[in-house]
Amino acid sequence: MIFSFISCTTKNKKVISKWPNGQIKLEEISTDTPDVYRAREFYENGQLASDSRIENSKPNGKSVAYYKDGKLLGITEYKDGKINGQVLEFHRNGRLMFKGTQQNGELVDTAIHYYQNGQPKIVLLYKANKKIVLNKFDTSGRAITNIDDSL
Repeated sequence: MIFSFISCTTKNKKVISKWPNGQIKLEEISTDTPDVYRAREFYENGQLASDSRIENSKPNGKSVAYYKDGKLLGITEYKDGKINGQVLEFHRNGRLMFKGTQQNGELVDTAIHYYQNGQPKIVLLYKANKKIVLNKFDTSGRAITNIDDSL
């Protein structure tokens, strides 16, 4: 049995700009697909800051951001230049800081903010362009407010 895999292979890297110390600041990596490339931004220390898929000059697909020390900062999905899908942000200690969903750049459904210890801090509901507080928690995870009765 023979399997064939089709993918966008890397053709070349193009340095767009550099930091004063000579480190790459921004590079583009072209693919076999016209008008599709990866944009990679770097901190002055050479550490990767972000890696995004660009299609027709707009973010499209997964974008990943990093802290200056290389730890994961966030993962965001884009469609036609707008955030569209799950958004994850992380504290420097690696624990989740925020989890939510956006459609066409607007928060929708449930979003949760977390303390650095991993406990939920606040649970919000985004509905019809309104933000509704569902619950707030103390740092140990105990609820300090309950669901909004106006739902």
